[in-house]
Amino acid sequence: MKVLLVTTWETACGIAEHAAMLKEAVEQADPSITIIPDARALDPGIFVERHPDLVHLNFQGALHSRWTPQLITALRRRCPVVVTYHDTNTPNDDTCKAIVCAADATVIHEPCDDLPQEKVHYWRMGVPGWQKPQAIYPNDARPVIGTIGFPFGWKCQARLIEIAAAAGWTSLVIAPGATVEQVQAWLAIDPELTVCADFLPRHEAISLLSGCDATAFLYEGANTGQSGAICLGIAARKPVLAASACRQFRALYNDSLGYDAIDWCPSFEAVAETLRRLPIQRCDPRIVALAEQDSWERLGQKYAALYRSLQ
Repeated sequence: MKVLLVTTWETACGIAEHAAMLKEAVEQADPSITIIPDARALDPGIFVERHPDLVHLNFQGALHSRWTPQLITALRRRCPVVVTYHDTNTPNDDTCKAIVCAADATVIHEPCDDLPQEKVHYWRMGVPGWQKPQAIYPNDARPVIGTIGFPFGWKCQARLIEIAAAAGWTSLVIAPGATVEQVQAWLAIDPELTVCADFLPRHEAISLLSGCDATAFLYEGANTGQSGAICLGIAARKPVLAASACRQFRALYNDSLGYDAIDWCPSFEAVAETLRRLPIQRCDPRIVALAEQDSWERLGQKYAALYRSLQ
């Protein structure tokens, strides 16, 4: 079975990372399925020429605005169309609803009651596999808090570094594209912290986060859709702190296992209190259970079964 994946590819963005993990997980689950990513997402006609058995649209509004409901309806005359819709909201706009109606099936990452339930599969973002830890500070007695994400102000990396230092921790910040000025500002708070400004392969990023004693995601943004970065923190199998008010974590906050596993912080003050009481351990059993529940291995099996059901 040949699946043509409409997506960004081999570039520094979350949608491309999701596509890479999807391809790896599905082909491992069912070797008879071949996923062919194509980054020429602004030319819908190219996918018709390839004669795929199924088209999978890895949809993000800013990247795939030309993929209209009308285009999806026309393409379905040739082959089934699956959409992974990363931009769901509450409530959803008419474009989102129309795309869901036009596709054969749609996967979303958080519950949305205003979408046609008969066409929607609610599957949270997958958690990648664990990687052997890399020691961050082998000669430092302080515990280490790790975080990952592009260096946008609303991701609050500086505030995390400040809180961690005050609580007796140091930090690992993986912030692809961080400027010299940003790094200097962070080092002024904690001169001993480690900053990685490169976009790392996910296996290396998880290995670094696994070498920390905990990870934290103190995002204040109101972006739509589930955060993929926190899944890398969960993959590290160490305690995870997250801002309970951030909409991007809503799916995990509303999941019974996710609610119990993650240390939810309603304020920056709560972060400091959590760090002071957090046990230092090789792994957090709560996070291990969450990682296994939402693993890409299981998600790949679900996607493979969905593709087969539409043949």
